[in-house]
Amino acid sequence: MKTEESKLKKVILIVAILIIVAGGVVISTIGFNIGLDYSESQNIKIYFETSYDNDELKQIVNDVFGNETRKIQDIEYFNDAVSITVKTASEDQINSLREKISEVYNIDDIESHVIINNVPNYRLSDLIKPYIIPLVISTVVIFAYLGIRFRKLGVKKAVLLPLGLLALLEMIYISIIAICRIPFGRLVIPFALLIYIAIMVCILARLSKIEETNVEPKKK
Repeated sequence: MKTEESKLKKVILIVAILIIVAGGVVISTIGFNIGLDYSESQNIKIYFETSYDNDELKQIVNDVFGNETRKIQDIEYFNDAVSITVKTASEDQINSLREKISEVYNIDDIESHVIINNVPNYRLSDLIKPYIIPLVISTVVIFAYLGIRFRKLGVKKAVLLPLGLLALLEMIYISIIAICRIPFGRLVIPFALLIYIAIMVCILARLSKIEETNVEPKKK
């Protein structure tokens, strides 16, 4: 039974390493698939004279931009302004959007109601940088606690193996995002933090269970 379990662990470890290696190759060659939130794009702000209908506006945007990736957001409390973000918008698409908006919502001076801004590309290092120091400090404190709390289990079981597991799972997560070309958007980092918390909770529970099983029953 232990031999089969050991073989299974080795297989899982080999698969994990292969995923990480493949992810490293993808990241170093073609990089991440940067989502619309962080990639170079064009932002189109439309200011209406009255409130607009969401379904009607979405239909106009679909007609103009087709299947292109885009993001539509309300920017005013009274539902009279909207922000549309697209990867790229040609001059013909912008003119078509202006014409349709002007026709449907009876806006004469459409030029002043549609404002276009170019949004620069975000560097991933700038996005990650604010999290590095707090995460390092938190990790050091947590594993120092684990080392003290479960010192009877030894440094290897209490600190080194859990730390290796944490690093392994986070690298698998990042590698899967790169390999599967999942867009690197606003939810990637928060989800990585959720994984971090879940792993730490599981590690704490696992170490507590191991400690309980290692405690010898008191002699009567």
